[in-house]
Amino acid sequence: MKDKIFGVLQRVGRSFMLPIAILPVAGLLLGLGSSFTNTTTIETYGLQWLLGDKTILHALLVIMNAVGSAIFDNLPLIFAVGVAGVSTFSSHSILCYECINQCDAQDFRKNPCRRKHCKGCA
Repeated sequence: MKDKIFGVLQRVGRSFMLPIAILPVAGLLLGLGSSFTNTTTIETYGLQWLLGDKTILHALLVIMNAVGSAIFDNLPLIFAVGVAGVSTFSSHSILCYECINQCDAQDFRKNPCRRKHCKGCA
């Protein structure tokens, strides 16, 4: 009984690894992008020549800001995919893209794929 509960809690913990691993990267992208594209910051430190509207660095920082913002905007979806992905497949069958395409809509919990092209399926 104790081992079964611990196993379920381990699977729930593993399901949060993907969203939690993405959060620091998204925070850095959003923080750096929004800090260095702020017009007040650019004018205060006199960096119009480096971070002005028409510079390449400004365009890169705007993209970083947009990517970080998109990740945070879709965070509930990322958590849903993380939870569903881990709870759907058993702990020993991490499927590769080729396996999913070749095995179509097979129920991997009842009949796992045994192809030899990836370690998760073999």
